[in-house]
Amino acid sequence: WSHDGVTDSSGNLTITQLNSPTVGVSPFGGDSVVLNGSNQIGRAVVSKPFPASMPLTTQAWAKTTNNASAAGLFTFADSSSNYLYAGSWMQGTGKSSVIDRSSGAFSNTIALGGSFTNNVWHSISGNLNASNSRFVTMDGIRSSENTFNNTDTKTFNRLSYGAFDDSTPSNYWAGELAELRVRDGNLSEDYQTAEYNNQSDPATFFTTSAWVEQGGGVTLTVTEVLNSFADISNINIDYNVSAIITETLKSF
Repeated sequence: WSHDGVTDSSGNLTITQLNSPTVGVSPFGGDSVVLNGSNQIGRAVVSKPFPASMPLTTQAWAKTTNNASAAGLFTFADSSSNYLYAGSWMQGTGKSSVIDRSSGAFSNTIALGGSFTNNVWHSISGNLNASNSRFVTMDGIRSSENTFNNTDTKTFNRLSYGAFDDSTPSNYWAGELAELRVRDGNLSEDYQTAEYNNQSDPATFFTTSAWVEQGGGVTLTVTEVLNSFADISNINIDYNVSAIITETLKSF
């Protein structure tokens, strides 16, 4: 399932937005969802058994306006209790985290990642794998892995963004979210790093010069800055156009 903050791009879930979040602009020029930090969230009805649902990965691009206030980014929760799995959230210290909360073996077990800077877009993913461990990846950098003895079971009925959305919603996100994704499976560390490197500098990912007239034809200079995972196979040049193509490969 994926969601741009405004509309679902798959038919697997239907997100209901509570208390009218507004539409912003993502770091890639598409839509983001702007949340006020007090009562706005997005919520879908699910049936997600834990630990049977492992492995699981949640991903988003996130920007906060208040990194001194703990806030939920992505959570699976039970509407009748305080049991939840936060695929990604921000501690009151600004640290990115993954947390499981219940009255059983999941109680407050945490993996810590990098820190959010106010008013800056960050790439964040929470990873829960089948070997009873979790880690968080922020801006392409993976945290240390946190293991746990998973003996508790629960079926979550809510998938939400923007808060800890259990029986008593709290810890609302103040800022913007975009490119929200949930995957039934793990993404390798290399995959997540490559994905971040491909997305992290959209302003300079692709630039073009001004059109220059030359006789009966047109010269267009195109500069791409790519890493080695980028697909450059779809460059088509019309026979009436001469082009200068510059490729710069970034090492990791």
